[in-house]
Amino acid sequence: MRKLLCLLFVFGLYVTLPVHIRAGELEIYAAGEKMPTDLQGPFVSIDGGILCVEENHVHRSYDGGTTWESRQILDPEKYVDRFERTILRTREGTIIFVFMNDKELKRGPDGWGKGKVEDWVLPVYVIRSTDNGETWTEPQQLQRTWCGAVRCIIQLASGRIVLVGQTAIPWGHSSLTYVSDDQGETWQKSDLIFMPGTGDHSGAMEGTIVERQDHSVYMLIRTTKGAFFESISTDGGLTWPEPKTSGIQSSTCCGTLTRLADGRISLLWNRVRNEKPYNYPLGAPVYSSREELSIAFSDDDAKTWSDPIVIAARYKKENDKWGMEQVSYPYLYEVTPGNFWITSMFGGLRMSVKEQSLLDEIAILTKEKAKQEGFKKIVLLGDSTTALRDGAVTYGAQLQKRFDAEQLDAIILNSGVSGSTTTAARNSFDKLVREKNPDLVVVQFGINDSAIDVWRNPPVTKPRVSKEGFEENLNWIIDQIKGMGVPAILMTTSQLRWSDKTKELYGKAPYDANSEKSFNEVSLRDYNEIVRKVAASKDVPLVDIFAAWDEIGQQKGEEEIASLLLEDRMHPSTKGHTLVADLLDPVLRKSIELKVYPRTCPAPLKKLIEKDIEP
Repeated sequence: MRKLLCLLFVFGLYVTLPVHIRAGELEIYAAGEKMPTDLQGPFVSIDGGILCVEENHVHRSYDGGTTWESRQILDPEKYVDRFERTILRTREGTIIFVFMNDKELKRGPDGWGKGKVEDWVLPVYVIRSTDNGETWTEPQQLQRTWCGAVRCIIQLASGRIVLVGQTAIPWGHSSLTYVSDDQGETWQKSDLIFMPGTGDHSGAMEGTIVERQDHSVYMLIRTTKGAFFESISTDGGLTWPEPKTSGIQSSTCCGTLTRLADGRISLLWNRVRNEKPYNYPLGAPVYSSREELSIAFSDDDAKTWSDPIVIAARYKKENDKWGMEQVSYPYLYEVTPGNFWITSMFGGLRMSVKEQSLLDEIAILTKEKAKQEGFKKIVLLGDSTTALRDGAVTYGAQLQKRFDAEQLDAIILNSGVSGSTTTAARNSFDKLVREKNPDLVVVQFGINDSAIDVWRNPPVTKPRVSKEGFEENLNWIIDQIKGMGVPAILMTTSQLRWSDKTKELYGKAPYDANSEKSFNEVSLRDYNEIVRKVAASKDVPLVDIFAAWDEIGQQKGEEEIASLLLEDRMHPSTKGHTLVADLLDPVLRKSIELKVYPRTCPAPLKKLIEKDIEP
């Protein structure tokens, strides 16, 4: 049975860690132990004990979690608290428990994205205790509208309480915070944080926050874009600027930030698995793998992070039902300084682990990373046709597999962001490129820039980024890359064909739903001509993917493109990505010198491998 996982960490370098197999196919970190309780939490410390609220009951333990006393505090005829909940004990001793009431849950009759958003109801309530959970206030409704999750509440140095919430707006999820300056008796609502997208999990979801030393409040937001987005409030959580990518790759699931007793910040989350970035059924959001739960630490207020390690996993087996193959929605409770309980809503994780053992493991991995500092870092900058996504093995992942097989000193860092344009990439260039210290950058944009959003109300009549703006942005991006002293490669885009969904959204003038090539001919072809123009004027290599697709269409017919090269008639299939990899590979190798550099696992783990692997 496997006891060793060799995985890509968040910036692309290889790491190794030991994982023990536990009952129910759950694998946990080698130094972890089973918690003394099966309660999920979240937990808070009270005078002489530990407290949590679950299933309408308050649970208290005064012997470290071995035994618990329980008492019902919510009327089951009126309230059922969902698993996504949060709790805080303030410095003043007030316990604030926030939950969504499943008893009042209502879903709109027409499905998500249709009808009235008001038909979707999942209220949020607050109850409080000032006597260690002996007595509680009557539930106070904080929000009537639909809320996807409430999972994070903190107290600032000022004494203010900040709760991360969520609501639904037509049509998408929007995050917000509620703040209280009187120990949770009254609350004030912040502005909304919204990010456009499509699908029932689009928008800004399930934020998690910490207070920084400068008293700003830092938020990481779940997205469907392959990475957490971040926003920073400088007024105690009342206003939030437009979110930008954090550069932290993530699946479509929440993360959990925790300020620890030693001043560090921990982050628990489900990273994208580069070799298999999915485990939802077909048609679910991209980047949806929740098979592995990772942890990382920050010593500088979440500006930079340690190498992450996987601390729990539940891998998909053949014929598994959905939901079996995940360890997600985590909580971290610091029982005593340096001693953690880590639990999960999905996956049944109940692990006790020492912070120092995790830090020691990270130190081993950091040494291995140092050996690989000489590796060439190749950044792929683009949109969803570059980024990791469901179903297809991307050209970046395919190139990495080729380099690994040849033991070449190359690391692929995927900075593709679903929905991105050259304007968005320009605004996030430091995060996506500069901070990764690349040795080469591959740039591919045009599909989203050229899109004319005729589905909006009123319909949009111009591309998201004008041709002039697109050319200016591409020139700026190439100038920045050259200014860093590293080579760049430009690629034209893949092509699109109509699907039922895109016909519904875009099947109107100036597009022609009866023409399979309409998406490409209206403006995308012109934008690719601009890519060729910029490549020539800046004297950078060009990989002409668009032209290759034209050639295949002429030689083998449109069905070859629609059925084999496209996964959903919009994004390349694995075969489509193989075409890109085949065309890019020789250009890349000509642009940067790659050498053989055998990779090794950290030495301290070799005894574990020899000792623990079963025949």
